[in-house]
Amino acid sequence: MNRQLTLDILAARDVPLNATFHGKGYEPGLDRERLSRHCGVVLEILRASSRWWTYEELADAAGVPRGSVRTRVSNLKAWKHPIETRTRPDRFREVRLGGTP
Repeated sequence: MNRQLTLDILAARDVPLNATFHGKGYEPGLDRERLSRHCGVVLEILRASSRWWTYEELADAAGVPRGSVRTRVSNLKAWKHPIETRTRPDRFREVRLGGTP
């Protein structure tokens, strides 16, 4: 089994089955499964490491578009996952998973 498929299977358990996303051009029938999968993969990567991640690093590790990863992190926060954020001296934002949800 490849790594991406394994992450997808593991991730599915903590993303609401009836997850609702919003945005211009969003079509639930076309987009919900993909966006839910992205959220799940981002969550699993955050769980696997206690390190701080820039949005760019997280996007690259998760295979999620860079323009989308910040919104996926916001979705996780909305679902009560304890996401911590900070700003580095060079003004880059970083995120990590805090305690348990």
